[in-house]
Amino acid sequence: MRLKPNNSIVEATAKSTRMRVDTLAEHSPEMSPMKGFETSIPKGGILPCYYIPFTLNKRVIRRDNILEYLKDVLDPQPGNCRNRSLALHGMGGVGKSAIGRQYVNSSRDKCDAIFWISADKRTNMIQCFIDIAQKLGFISTDRRSEDADAAIIKVKDWLNVTDCRWLVIFDNADDLELLTHFWPGSAPGSILLTSKDTSAAFSPARAGVFVEPFDDETGAAVFLELLGQDNPSSNRDIPEKITFKLGGLPHALC
Repeated sequence: MRLKPNNSIVEATAKSTRMRVDTLAEHSPEMSPMKGFETSIPKGGILPCYYIPFTLNKRVIRRDNILEYLKDVLDPQPGNCRNRSLALHGMGGVGKSAIGRQYVNSSRDKCDAIFWISADKRTNMIQCFIDIAQKLGFISTDRRSEDADAAIIKVKDWLNVTDCRWLVIFDNADDLELLTHFWPGSAPGSILLTSKDTSAAFSPARAGVFVEPFDDETGAAVFLELLGQDNPSSNRDIPEKITFKLGGLPHALC
């Protein structure tokens, strides 16, 4: 588990800039850099709003330590308006998306909005943002030809101004450069991404967890649990060999 160090210089500069903008707007409203744009930023949104295109799996498969860490880092906290972001990174098949689904399952009662975005292709991300904009009520459901950039901007702007508790998941975000256009910036909410790229833990995320394959013992226990074995301790030899042959990959075992 690694945390990306905060850049105090950047944060200080940003704070100073915001203070200058606020002062300018206060003393001269006509000169406010946001004048004329207020009405373009969505202020409402239909809540609660959950865009989760899969059936939630309530079964936890031996990743409790990671799930607890996700809760510590990403769960909404009273009085904490900072952006919280974390990357689950590791090779394909280790169960990064499955862990993300488990975390989503535990977050429904903590978040007013949860958006699961398929980040493997640009076209998939665009469609997800259009669907989310429609679910929030910013785009009519019969306007499938709505400008994609407008939908992305509306959703991102809303994430930056809303007071609700929200969680965004970017799943299979292996192309981090592609993700740049869709990242909500420093919006005060929680962002989880899954990626094969280990650098995701440093940027764009603030923290990261390296997801490893199961060791033989853990893999054997999971395998036997899936078979409904009540007393797996006396029958581990064959399952451990199977786990070894399959490289400890949860997707292969399950």
